[in-house]
Amino acid sequence: MSRVFPLFLVFVSILLLSKLSFHYLLSYAELSSFLWSILNKREIKQNKYDVLILGDSQILSGLHPLLLEKKTQKKILYFPRPSEQPEGIYLLLQDFQKKGFVFKTLIFNISPLHASENYFTKTHRSLAKNFDSFHIRFYTDSDLRKFYFKEKGDSLYYLISHMFPLLRLNGSPGSELKIIPLSKTLNPNHKRTLELLNSPFFGELHIYYSQNLFLQEQLPKNGYYWNWGHFRTEELHCIPTQEKELNPAVATAFLKPRKSAVEMWNKIINTAKKNNIHVQLISIPFSSSAEEIIHPQGRIDPFIHAVLVLKNQFGNSLLHEIPESLFVKGEYNDFIHPNTCGMLKITDELAGLLDML
Repeated sequence: MSRVFPLFLVFVSILLLSKLSFHYLLSYAELSSFLWSILNKREIKQNKYDVLILGDSQILSGLHPLLLEKKTQKKILYFPRPSEQPEGIYLLLQDFQKKGFVFKTLIFNISPLHASENYFTKTHRSLAKNFDSFHIRFYTDSDLRKFYFKEKGDSLYYLISHMFPLLRLNGSPGSELKIIPLSKTLNPNHKRTLELLNSPFFGELHIYYSQNLFLQEQLPKNGYYWNWGHFRTEELHCIPTQEKELNPAVATAFLKPRKSAVEMWNKIINTAKKNNIHVQLISIPFSSSAEEIIHPQGRIDPFIHAVLVLKNQFGNSLLHEIPESLFVKGEYNDFIHPNTCGMLKITDELAGLLDML
């Protein structure tokens, strides 16, 4: 007994130190990781809403919930997360229902980032396992288990890393990048990744800290909307930006189909319908230059195939496709994220859609 007690104290001390250090060091985490940690701690006081809006950073940057509420006079719960995937949306929907939240309508976006196996898919796994709450359903739901535990030992590491949170700052054992968390969503061979690896370590941390402090202060004020990549307070009026040209090779990243995504969309829709929740999917186009590369005319890629499957099963009205023609050059921050100009148009478009539901 005299030997066991000191060991127990050491174990408890390590556990407490790990938890305290984790919460402190989160302020120096890279962008997506920090955003997930903020959203995970978000307190939502009301539990009855007209609309629940989920999705990825396209929604985070492309739709302003406070403007949408003002235009529609509907109560909206807005909860997009960077690199979100169908599996994450399914988990959130179940979590909200378990906590007693009530919604009339569920809206979320779908895109090629979800219908194919790519860097964003891997990024989501890393973010969900390391910066979200512990989910027992990762073990009990076979579909979630197959998706989140891809490597041998992932299930055990997930459990241990939530006991000792410091392990989570460095991602899971299967992460391609150890120094930069996988949630950077960068190709390990990409020029930007190499620049980051060669940059002064503490200088990078200082940048993260300043950016995260800005997000922590500004996100709640804007209903958790954020003009992606901008770290300054802004008026909500259109300021066109210079769009960067997309490398044509990027198109190959979205060619490997992910059948489990379509299966999970089915699961989300059926779960919502059982609870008398109307489901409306939306598709936001990429920037015009990206659309030409990723969706060349005449090619049926995994996303287009997934859309055809969903429409065939649930009807054409399930998906509202925001037309590419709605936008002009200068209305995207990059090939994925609309800027304020694009956001204002998408918010108007969705307001009109909600008025018809």
